[in-house]
Amino acid sequence: MAQATCRIQEIDPRLADSWCIGQPDEDGAWELSGLPNEWAFNSLHVSIPGMRSEPRYTFCPAHPKSGCYEFEFTMHEQVARQVRGRVLTEDGTPVAGARLRVRANYETDRSVETAADGSFVVSTVTPDGENLHFTLSQGEFVLNGPGDVDWQSPLHRRSHIVELPGPQELTLRAVPAASLRGRCTLSDGTPCSGVLVHLKVPWRNEHGEHESYLGQAVTDEEGWFVFQNQNARLGGPVRVQAVWCRTGGHADPVQLQEGAVVELPPLVLPMPASVTGVLRDVAGRPIPGEPIRWEREGEDEGEPDDMPYGMWVRAIADAFTTREGRFLLTEVPAGRGRLASCGRRGTAAFRSDAFEVREGEVLARDLVAKNLVAKNPAAT
Repeated sequence: MAQATCRIQEIDPRLADSWCIGQPDEDGAWELSGLPNEWAFNSLHVSIPGMRSEPRYTFCPAHPKSGCYEFEFTMHEQVARQVRGRVLTEDGTPVAGARLRVRANYETDRSVETAADGSFVVSTVTPDGENLHFTLSQGEFVLNGPGDVDWQSPLHRRSHIVELPGPQELTLRAVPAASLRGRCTLSDGTPCSGVLVHLKVPWRNEHGEHESYLGQAVTDEEGWFVFQNQNARLGGPVRVQAVWCRTGGHADPVQLQEGAVVELPPLVLPMPASVTGVLRDVAGRPIPGEPIRWEREGEDEGEPDDMPYGMWVRAIADAFTTREGRFLLTEVPAGRGRLASCGRRGTAAFRSDAFEVREGEVLARDLVAKNLVAKNPAAT
């Protein structure tokens, strides 16, 4: 197995690239040492051209102390086969010229086009017991599949999942695709561009209540977004959520309609605020080059003492102080929060007292960092 390629992915960024990929010796063993794996969680893959591994991958667990882990992979020759089927509407009409996307675990995604009678042929090396996922690309129709037997999420209704070996010929049912269109604006009516918009569908089973993501979009310069190629037969309405400045807006639940575009009323988002000021040390000297960020009050609760400051607290808005110690934070959401910095080297943390920021205002707030000192006062 010396021709195998061993690869570790999602490696800690401190690990050199040359340590991530290697080849086993003549006995099929590959030894890797020196992993700085504290707070890291890595995925180990083994690949040989023309073969598949079992398991497909395994996880190298994170561990704060030194240790040794041993994993074993069994390699099997890949066996090619052909999967045949047809894409038909509910009344049996063939769907010709449709772009059918095929996804599987052991090979890259690919697309095939249906013939005039709706037929298609797919060559695959996916073994028995594994699934093939079929979906239709953007177009007039979307698949109306039976879903995943093990996890009945409405998300899987847009695909047809087949466990191999499967029937001799597949029949994939297509229904007219649904679309949804909307627009995001600020509270003053200004179009809001660059907003991340999620399309979700709530559902429940014997395990409780769930929510599946059907897609995401980003608003254009005029604030518009659109979701296409959706299945309207999800058993209930869908929900649109817009994420903006760590806040967001929700549209009322809406029912998708087959073969139609549903127009949403505008999603009105709050006007962002700005916070500006000067950062000084206790001697009154400006501190340049210091990262400043805005945090919601209480977001640091539960952060472990042995982790570098700020690893669990995500900045809502951030900036660096200028040569004069001045900072400007834009797109700050209204509410109560505080200014903070973790220092240029992840140390010497400080936080200001909490204060209120109102929608759309520009607030001036100077800071004195008692535990930071200007590095070169003469240069400031």
